[in-house]
Amino acid sequence: MTDPRPLNLAVVGAGRMGRLHALSCAVTPDVRLCAVVDTVPARAREVAAISNAGARIETYPSVAALLARHRDLDCAVVALPVADHAPT
Repeated sequence: MTDPRPLNLAVVGAGRMGRLHALSCAVTPDVRLCAVVDTVPARAREVAAISNAGARIETYPSVAALLARHRDLDCAVVALPVADHAPT
């Protein structure tokens, strides 16, 4: 039995790749783009606005802020430049 609830997804990073992922998520059935995170608030708002498929998409300046407010988040797409990835 499949879960009838849509997958609540956030996109972290509102640059070129984040924008593409957000647009793809916004039109994918059973996926609800619920948040966009970027350290530049205007960029996050822009990506949320162009990805809005009639739903409210929250914006956050950090992953910590996202996680503090979005308890129903199922997953996230991390679309950051390689230089911003955590060292391994």
